[in-house]
Amino acid sequence: MRYFLLFSILILIICGFGGCEEELIQQNLLKYGIDVRGQNYSLEELKSMLIEIKSQDSNSEPKAPLPEEISKDSFKCAELKELSPRGISCLHCMQPEARTQANVIATTLYRSCLKNIAINYLVDGSFSFDDRLLTNQIDLLTQENRQLYLYFYITNGPAQRRWRSNIYKTLGSKISPSLFREQIRTSIALKEQYKSLVSRLEPIILYAKSRGAIVFIIPMLEDNLDDDAFESMLALTKEALSEEAAADVFYGRNPCPSCYRGNTRHIPEGVFQEIHTNNSKFSVTKGLITNDGYSYCYKAGDVSGSLKSLNNLASVRDKATELNNTFILWHGAMQGLEPKFNGYLPEPKERHYYIPSISERQEIIRFLRQG
Repeated sequence: MRYFLLFSILILIICGFGGCEEELIQQNLLKYGIDVRGQNYSLEELKSMLIEIKSQDSNSEPKAPLPEEISKDSFKCAELKELSPRGISCLHCMQPEARTQANVIATTLYRSCLKNIAINYLVDGSFSFDDRLLTNQIDLLTQENRQLYLYFYITNGPAQRRWRSNIYKTLGSKISPSLFREQIRTSIALKEQYKSLVSRLEPIILYAKSRGAIVFIIPMLEDNLDDDAFESMLALTKEALSEEAAADVFYGRNPCPSCYRGNTRHIPEGVFQEIHTNNSKFSVTKGLITNDGYSYCYKAGDVSGSLKSLNNLASVRDKATELNNTFILWHGAMQGLEPKFNGYLPEPKERHYYIPSISERQEIIRFLRQG
């Protein structure tokens, strides 16, 4: 730690005289696996990133800070704005290489000064599993009487659809969706594996509820299920939790009927619906709406020229609010999915997890607070 601080001071001294500050800060950020070369960051924004991680040891993997470290700058909201729940997607946030960005997402939500905050996580291990990060972010996002809406996906439907050449080694990722539908109803081994994924969440669920959070569980992200398979997974989810943990938990379905042959869309009574869309022509109520799968560009523009602006999602956000839904904002680059991949899916540990600049974070906050 001492050597890191001395190195940082040396950088600033050298650059102050030599005019190389920007390049040296970029090199320093590379030590943390953060490659900002060629990106449109100002010098002040680069300095802010370096300050944000300077307390972490440069010789070790950056660790999720405790909530008091995240909000150490004594930032306080004059008041919390009360709207229907809104948030930022954090499906990938437990991946070690995404750690710094995960903290940026949490602090951006904290600084939004919203009363009702939403966040989601994929917990099957596709992006690792880190209970410490989960509890830290729950801590931060329930401070000062914030109401946290916490969404967990137990399995990964999009990964399952790539079962023939899958990079993931998670539950159901190596068998076809049709075989999974059958085995989640008939295979004792697969059922127990699924229940173990749910049960390891129990301490997190209990802790979240002790902080006043509202917990939602969805058996599969973009599911490849028929009605019988969904009912089986729903029953297994409830069985895996103790009575204390299961109390007041809400269960949902994220159907993807056109994603794979045999998928269905039925929403049983008492189950909320999640849809992924970038237009406001939906009638879902009391569910979850997200633009997952449909990226956007900031005011600075989109280098590919193919993305709509963040403001184009305003009608989706506002329709979600009108129909009493939660809205969660998603961006492909933040999940490590870049246009240059052209459909290729790199392993999570090989991805670059884009960190929004300070101005982009401010744009996100304005978007979440409007409407």
